[in-house]
Amino acid sequence: MKALLALPLLLLLSTPPCAPQVSGIRGDALERFCLQQPLDCDDIYAQGYQSDGVYLIYPSGPSVPVPVFCDMTTEGGKWTVFQKRFNGSVSFFRGWNDYKLGFGRADGEYWLGLQNMHLLTLKQKYELRVDLEDFENNTAYAKYADFSISPNAVSAEEDGYTLFVAGFEDGGAGKGFYYSLKRTEMKIRRA
Repeated sequence: MKALLALPLLLLLSTPPCAPQVSGIRGDALERFCLQQPLDCDDIYAQGYQSDGVYLIYPSGPSVPVPVFCDMTTEGGKWTVFQKRFNGSVSFFRGWNDYKLGFGRADGEYWLGLQNMHLLTLKQKYELRVDLEDFENNTAYAKYADFSISPNAVSAEEDGYTLFVAGFEDGGAGKGFYYSLKRTEMKIRRA
């Protein structure tokens, strides 16, 4: 029984910290990418990767890569997408642990996870952008100049991963977001 319990730990320890878990990152690009271990899409952009797509970031440190979708085109790019919904293929009716750790796939519908978002916002100052699209293809957005998750908490989870936003900018969405939506995307970038 002990051998069975040790197997997942052994596999985890034997996996290189920058294992190529994301398709499309190979060879020299993977090596450069892994050596620099980006915190967010701003770092990825600075490394010369300026196309929208899935990349690895390291909000928890060098041994825990997290796949994330980077929007490198909207309003100058560098956006780390933490929530994306567009076709209903992933259920968002989930429990606390899923919202804490994240779910879905960065190349589809997904939620990055409250713990990852908290770690990111502890290390840098971010702005938030929420993009919306309704079933008639009307689009709108809302922006906040300042965004963080439990910035002053001793334990972010015990604090309930409290959202902090300030500096609202209306891009047609208003503060209410009363839409029947077919697509939503929430993203952050360094302020």
